[in-house]
Amino acid sequence: MNNIINRRIAIQHLLTVAGAALLIPACYEPSKKASIQLINLNISGDLETLLATLVENILPTKNLPKAKSFNLHLFVLKMVDDCHNEQDQHDFMEGIRSFEKQARQHLGKSFAKGSADEQAAFVQEVNAGNMKADKLEEFYKMVKSHTIQGFLYSEYVMKDLKKYELVPGRYNGYAPVAS
Repeated sequence: MNNIINRRIAIQHLLTVAGAALLIPACYEPSKKASIQLINLNISGDLETLLATLVENILPTKNLPKAKSFNLHLFVLKMVDDCHNEQDQHDFMEGIRSFEKQARQHLGKSFAKGSADEQAAFVQEVNAGNMKADKLEEFYKMVKSHTIQGFLYSEYVMKDLKKYELVPGRYNGYAPVAS
């Protein structure tokens, strides 16, 4: 039996092993992490998904692109992380956990895993103030206000919906001058 290995086969085996070594870590994801780095908030990927789904339900997207394309949930997180005091940040974290807990009790599953109709109905209940839970109302008001703020200052609104003109505006050479 011939135990001599051809150089070409040896390099081929070496590249196959190296490729597999590079591919294996990409297939293993231990836990979901947040997609942005925050200084004061400690948020997981699951809570970020929950927030993205909530923002999607707050913003009416009948004739608009989806809110996820605006990344408004990231805007909300960044605003709470950068612009609110420690107490508000603590209330935000308690509120998001309370929101998820209420959703699990009301829907029987996670809010993000509910159907669109279930999510919309639950958000309507929260918006109406029918869900009484610790820090839930403060959380929802904070998320709603930052969602609207983020949408109004988004590139889509500023470029496509508003016709912005730099100061002093257009020059009209035919305008009569008052004497």
